[in-house]
Amino acid sequence: MTAVARFAAIPVFLFFFFILTGVHFEMPGLLRFYPEIVLFGASLVGVALVAERSELAMDLWACGLCLAVVPILSSLASGREAELFSQPEYRSWVSCLLMGGPLALVFGQADRRKGLFLLLATVAATVILLFLYHYLVLHEVREFDLRPLLNTKNGDPNFLCTIFGFFIPLLAHWGLEHRWTWAVVIPLFGCAILTQSRMGLIALGLSSVYWVWTLGPRYRFVKTISGGLLFVALGVLLLNPNLRSRFRTIHDTANLERIQTYRNGLKLFSENPILGVGWGHAPDTFFQNGGYPAFQSDHTPLEIHMTPLQIAAELGFVGLLAFGWLIGIVLRSFRQARDPLLLHASVASVLCLGLNSLTLPLATKDFFVVFLFIVAVLNQATGVTNEVISK
Repeated sequence: MTAVARFAAIPVFLFFFFILTGVHFEMPGLLRFYPEIVLFGASLVGVALVAERSELAMDLWACGLCLAVVPILSSLASGREAELFSQPEYRSWVSCLLMGGPLALVFGQADRRKGLFLLLATVAATVILLFLYHYLVLHEVREFDLRPLLNTKNGDPNFLCTIFGFFIPLLAHWGLEHRWTWAVVIPLFGCAILTQSRMGLIALGLSSVYWVWTLGPRYRFVKTISGGLLFVALGVLLLNPNLRSRFRTIHDTANLERIQTYRNGLKLFSENPILGVGWGHAPDTFFQNGGYPAFQSDHTPLEIHMTPLQIAAELGFVGLLAFGWLIGIVLRSFRQARDPLLLHASVASVLCLGLNSLTLPLATKDFFVVFLFIVAVLNQATGVTNEVISK
């Protein structure tokens, strides 16, 4: 990596570190300096100095711009554009979309891939520390079931389990050659279990089994460790009464209300198939389309707990096409991957993310698009330079 590329990588690294961890919200004094905005601008300046050509970077920029514009079109169609620009979640989402290109430029060559794995490990370690501090020290839990509900960015237990589950296969792959990474992977596994997320744990189990199954005979030691972790997780599931109860009572209030959100999403998509009802406005009709009036529930209106349906209802066919473009970029990176083990780890991470998206509203979460960007960059960077890829 040249000196200019190293300079450009620093603000990009720090931008995604703050976006994915939200650690700056723990330090109010730091917020006065608007670190996300400063690092966003510094990243663009650094990328301009690198002045390299990358087909993947151009694709991610174009796709990111398209994804950023679609909610504007949808909001204009529904007359709610003023509300859209006032939403911090949308602004953070857009900044991540526009950083896909810089991410590919500064980490999109094989000799720079190590920096991206270091970013993942650093983010994961920080998220673990924040999780344990807020959960075990500050005792931030949901009152009715005592599951972790942290006063942090993406502090919902289901979102946390999704994040933990995505990190585990990729960092476990990095741990094949860098054993210290297991000091992050094993706590990630433990934190995922503590969330007690049903789909999150199912997705983590399936993705972990897939990753272990794809390892060759050379990695028997790693298979043993991974198999032991899965065995311990199964033991915890069988012995912990709270976890057993959650998996036995599938027809509980949480899942019944998920079904209500699906009814709402299908109704909204049928009425607004082209551009949807607008970013974040599906909950407005949750009680109306869900089948019971608001005064019969003590819950707030819920988002659609299925990402594809959430996209269809809020952004219509146009939004589905835009997200489909991003998925297509990821699939193309899989076809161009030169490292089979990294490919299998990436598939496992995306599998975990995809399964969780069937029961969670991930479309508006910035980490959702960032994770897909990272997987695409890792695989298209494997063993080749951007110039070779573009040819």
